[in-house]
Amino acid sequence: RDLDLSGLDCRCAGLAADELLTRLFPLLPFLSTFALNTTITLSRRALAALAFRDGCQHLTSLKGIQAPMTQPINQANFSELALDTDPLVQLIRNSPGLEEIEVHGPGLDPLETDFAFQFVGILPPAEMEGQEPILQMDNPLKLDNLKTLSMHSTHASHLMLALLSSELPSLQRLAVTPYDDLPYPTSLV
Repeated sequence: RDLDLSGLDCRCAGLAADELLTRLFPLLPFLSTFALNTTITLSRRALAALAFRDGCQHLTSLKGIQAPMTQPINQANFSELALDTDPLVQLIRNSPGLEEIEVHGPGLDPLETDFAFQFVGILPPAEMEGQEPILQMDNPLKLDNLKTLSMHSTHASHLMLALLSSELPSLQRLAVTPYDDLPYPTSLV
């Protein structure tokens, strides 16, 4: 029922670990808790194997998952099709019993971070008027049991937009930060 790989460090053999997990997921129909070390990045194929296996609805806890490297710069790059075909969004959509999600992203490009901090306090706040509203999904995620959501080093991602379009009635704990190396720069915790 539980698969905890959070203590496994596979920096050198990441591809082999991904291949083994891709083959293992279909054999675990009663998997309820999955924890992964953040040094292991699952491929789209491995995420799909986890998302479309028998018993995906039994998954209640998902920790240490790396968000796929699909980080569009602006909302114009997002579309309903892109949101629905993102493997992490598919996994969460197919796991309606999730109570806990912990996702780690690639963070911001260090050059963007340095550039942004040069203007802190100098530039006036951006006006919200005239900006396009956040893209809403026609088919939002159904996560009625989700109590804890942690998104570290994640900024604009398909998963974040999918979650913004979804109701989370049971949410009790939320941690969202776009940075991984700064304690609390402009984080929401």
